[in-house]
Amino acid sequence: MLTDYFYPHVGGTEKVVLDLCHNLVLNGHEVCVFTLNIPKTKEEEVFNNIKIMRVNAWELTPITGFQSAFSFKAWFKLQKTIEDFKPDIIHAHHQFFFTTLIGMLLKKRHHIPTVTTLHLGSIDFIFGFKGIVIRKIERMMGRIINNNSDIVIAGSKNLKENGIKIGIDPAKSTIIPNAVDLSYFKMIRTYSAKPRNVVFIGRLISAKGPDILIRSAKVVSEKIPDVKFNIVGDGPLKKKIEEYVKKNNLTKNITILGKIAEIRDMMKASDIYVRPSLVDGMPYGILEAMAAGLPVIATDVAGTSDIITHSKTGYLVKAGNVKELADAIIELLKNPDYLENMAINGLDFVTSNYGWQDIYAAYDNCYQKLLANNT
Repeated sequence: MLTDYFYPHVGGTEKVVLDLCHNLVLNGHEVCVFTLNIPKTKEEEVFNNIKIMRVNAWELTPITGFQSAFSFKAWFKLQKTIEDFKPDIIHAHHQFFFTTLIGMLLKKRHHIPTVTTLHLGSIDFIFGFKGIVIRKIERMMGRIINNNSDIVIAGSKNLKENGIKIGIDPAKSTIIPNAVDLSYFKMIRTYSAKPRNVVFIGRLISAKGPDILIRSAKVVSEKIPDVKFNIVGDGPLKKKIEEYVKKNNLTKNITILGKIAEIRDMMKASDIYVRPSLVDGMPYGILEAMAAGLPVIATDVAGTSDIITHSKTGYLVKAGNVKELADAIIELLKNPDYLENMAINGLDFVTSNYGWQDIYAAYDNCYQKLLANNT
């Protein structure tokens, strides 16, 4: 497995890779994860029978606005890892990850069957010179991935379409959605007759939209003075958000908790989960929230509409629209029966469609097909 970010770093891609590794190990496979050493920890370790190899790197997320990093040493260490571990399959994750780039380039040397998963949808929300540069990089990565991957996995129809747009051959593409650990997130929940607690869980970067949320929170607090917003996560926007909260006298309504170890407990204590992302993939956090029985308000980007049927299994809003997001939060808080019904529908939908048992079978079929075609 190649991924720039992995345990103990927390995020959607990291969780997908970790859960996939865990299921591979349970089914008798040997797994080695090659990743960047962010945050800095042991360079080599075995965690839950998963071998992890890390290499030091520079974090570029504050510059790009979404997960990205770079390492001079990664090429050489990955080369040695491949020689030592002798993988039957290489599986790279994310079209913008540096480990994906070097994995694709090393494919030419080792000729190992290679899978790449696309984790990010359209980046059209990035404007100006920065947007032009990032889109050029995305198209370059699309061509490199297409030329060096035997199979390209997309988490949703939207992600597959975006992959085709950046140069992925449709014949190489297949859709395998993310899955969620239902045994961990499902819980006994009592819905409040007076819901007031809203939670955001994610990195405090522009792509995740926390700055949009706090502006919406200001509007909501004017209509519902006792509303509580809990912001869980850390990142380069943290200071800016703290300044906004203080400047607008929102300290009674907005609490910035930073990283917390147990998000399940936070979900249990919340009434609504909000995901205001400007760009996304197949949002793992939404699946977790729905599995926890939380009603979800999310922006209609990438694979979100695959999970959420508007006003039935969740609530969709336009990305970047402060008023629309605020109106959606107010509507659910003021209509607890509507909120509860939506949450139960979402829970039923996720339970029926996104458990790991079914999704793992799709990965296994993909790997077996790849090995059969390369014998």
